[in-house]
Amino acid sequence: MTSAQRLPEVNTDLRIPNGVALRVSEMFGGDRRLDAEAYLSDGYVVRSEIRLSRLQAHPLGLLAKAWRPFPSRMKATRVDPKHGVPFVTATQVFDIWPTSRKWIAPSKTPNLADRYVTPGWILVTCSGAVGNVIMAYSAHADIVVSDDLLRLDVSDPSLRGYVYTFLRTRFGRGMMKSGQYGSVIKHLDISHLLEMPIPILDHLIEPIEKEICETFAMRDEAHKLDMMSRSRLADVLRDRPKDVHEETGYWVSASDIFDGRRRLEGNAHSPSSRFISDVYELNAESVVGLGEVAETYLPGRFKRIFGKAGTPYLDSEPIFKINPGITKFLTSATSINFDKYFVQRGWLLMACSGQTYGLNGQAIIASQWHEGKVASPNTSCGLFLLRGRFAPATSKLYFRIQRSVSRLL
Repeated sequence: MTSAQRLPEVNTDLRIPNGVALRVSEMFGGDRRLDAEAYLSDGYVVRSEIRLSRLQAHPLGLLAKAWRPFPSRMKATRVDPKHGVPFVTATQVFDIWPTSRKWIAPSKTPNLADRYVTPGWILVTCSGAVGNVIMAYSAHADIVVSDDLLRLDVSDPSLRGYVYTFLRTRFGRGMMKSGQYGSVIKHLDISHLLEMPIPILDHLIEPIEKEICETFAMRDEAHKLDMMSRSRLADVLRDRPKDVHEETGYWVSASDIFDGRRRLEGNAHSPSSRFISDVYELNAESVVGLGEVAETYLPGRFKRIFGKAGTPYLDSEPIFKINPGITKFLTSATSINFDKYFVQRGWLLMACSGQTYGLNGQAIIASQWHEGKVASPNTSCGLFLLRGRFAPATSKLYFRIQRSVSRLL
């Protein structure tokens, strides 16, 4: 944007006041919000700036249709993958690879067809951490999506990328958070979303739409290639595990338990886990330990002192999300050698702590976005940094194997 196209009447350096005097009409119009948080948030300041500016703005309700499939939580009956349809929660939708961890019974799920999403819809979290936005693409097809996501369908396709981009800015997110309510768990209603003013900058609509279309085309291609690599690996690993009902118990010989690391917990000796090793032995030309092809590195823990600015800090969750926002910064008061914790492009990042059905064991190749940020070493969100003695092709191969094996499990 050139200097002539800039809009000086819009204050982009929004400063949140510690106190504010309001007209009675401001408080008793619309939803009649009486909580001070709604008027001391950055979202309220953004609304005021848009209203006082000379920008052309429309309520989101005039540009798009928004709905929530069902207001109450879905009562789903979980079944095994052979008899169910894949289901993802609101947080899993934002994963780089949204893999289902639950399968629900189609016959026990009311209005099942209305719970799927269509590529091109904008999805907005409306419970918990409200205001997170993503546009559905091919990875979300044929997956039942949680009702904790509002669906947003922009009427004019040429404005879809523009509206999506604005909702992802700090201005759009700020307004959505200012409309949230609830003491412990925050919620966002459709009415709060539809009344948001969207400033229309005509000279930015076309270039933004073009960039967003290119971005999601590449995202679709990446998902297609990932599925292809998994399929190829599955074709090589021809054997499949027999139907084993692990919930009813299984037996393990004493020699297997006391050999090697002497693991006594049942999960380490489950038939599904042992099947992976057996398949490798039958199909691989050779099997080597990970330590022979990579250097594992786990930084020590440290006391974290956060502030509004400083060195970007990543928990394990945003590392595996699509284009997440940075919300935590380490101040200079944090007494560590930051160089020891900075992530480098090409490293494999693996979550090493957490729930077995969560991020624990997930791996990703660090990209340019991860560089210059500190990765969390704590137990709840620790990371293995696999670095050094392997070529990029080797890291990609290991990544694909890791993901494919997780699907077999």
